Amino acid sequence: MLVQGVVVVVLLQIANPVAPLLQRAKQDFESGKYSEARAELQHALELAPEDPALWSYLGITDYKLKHSEAAVADFEKARALDPRNAPNYFNLGMLYHQRGEMSKALEDYRLGLALAPDDTAANESYARLLIEARQYREAIAPLEKLERNSPSNLSFRLALVESYLKAALNDQANEEIQAFMKAPKCSTNDQLNLAKLLVENKQPDAARWVLEQVVQAAPDLADARGGLGIVLTEMGRYKEATKELGQAVKLSPDSAEYAMRYAEALLLSKQ
Repeated sequence: MLVQGVVVVVLLQIANPVAPLLQRAKQDFESGKYSEARAELQHALELAPEDPALWSYLGITDYKLKHSEAAVADFEKARALDPRNAPNYFNLGMLYHQRGEMSKALEDYRLGLALAPDDTAANESYARLLIEARQYREAIAPLEKLERNSPSNLSFRLALVESYLKAALNDQANEEIQAFMKAPKCSTNDQLNLAKLLVENKQPDAARWVLEQVVQAAPDLADARGGLGIVLTEMGRYKEATKELGQAVKLSPDSAEYAMRYAEALLLSKQ
C-alpha cells in the first residue's frame, strides 16, 4: 500500500491559485474519481511544476488508476525535488517490487529507512523483500527492530527465527525460539507454526522440543501428537514415534496422513 501521509499536509504547502485545484482533486480522490483528480493535479502542476507534494499526490493517483509507469515517474520527480522525503522512497520501493525490479526496490527502501529508520511498515516491507531475495543476514537488522517495537507480533519473530537459521546463526535462533515459546500471546497454533518452520529448515531437534512443549500443554491435540510422531520418525526414533502417532490416530481417526505415518512407524520399529 502506498504511503499517503503527504496528502494530509499537502494543502498547507501549496498557495493560491493551486489550492482550489488541489481541494477539488482531494475531494475527487476521496470519492474514488481518480481520473478527475488526476486531471486537476496535472492542471495544478502546470501552475506549480516544482512542487514535490503535488508530484507525490499525482503518483498516488496514478497508482490508483493502475498507471504503474506514470506513478514511478511521478515519485521519481517528487524525490528529485525533495530528496529528504522518506515516503517517496518507500512508494518507489513498493512500485519497483511490483514490477519485479528487486534491486531498485531494495535500494529505495534502504535509502528511505536512512531518513525514517523507525517506520514500521517500511521496515516490514524491507525485511520481507530481503527474505524474498534470500538475503537473510541482511533481513535480520530490520526484523530485530520490528521485534523490539512490536514484540507481540509473532509473524515478525517467525521470520527472524528463519533468517537466523538461513544465516547459520544457530545460537541466536535457539535464543529466539525460547523467547517465542514464552511470549505472552503465543498460542498453540503459533507454536505449531514454529515447529513447521523448524521442520522445513531441517531443525528436527528444535522442532521436537517445541512439539513436546505443545503436547505437554495440550495432550489431546492431534496435530501436536502427529507432528511430534512425524519428527521422531525422521529422527529414527521409531518406537517413540509409534506411541505419538498412535495417539494422533485415536484423536483424529479420519486423518489418512496420521494413519499412514503410524503404519510406517510400526513397520520401521520392527526392523
